[in-house]
Amino acid sequence: HSFVDHIVALNKNLLQKILSSDAKWALTKLELDKTPMEGHYTLKMVSNLGTKLVKSAIDVDGEPLGFIYFSDWAQ
Repeated sequence: HSFVDHIVALNKNLLQKILSSDAKWALTKLELDKTPMEGHYTLKMVSNLGTKLVKSAIDVDGEPLGFIYFSDWAQ
């Protein structure tokens, strides 16, 4: 799988556990400060407007890589 496939799946899983398992999560934006590289990826939700827009930070081996945004399209 590609880097984007992997990050999307990880973030959907995170949001289902933290916010809502009933939501229909859809990727709305991906901001990368650097080119994706091999390593251990971690995601952390940093802000949300309910389920309308959720922003998560992407780190690789503890270094910031960028942000990923999701929205619940079921609403």
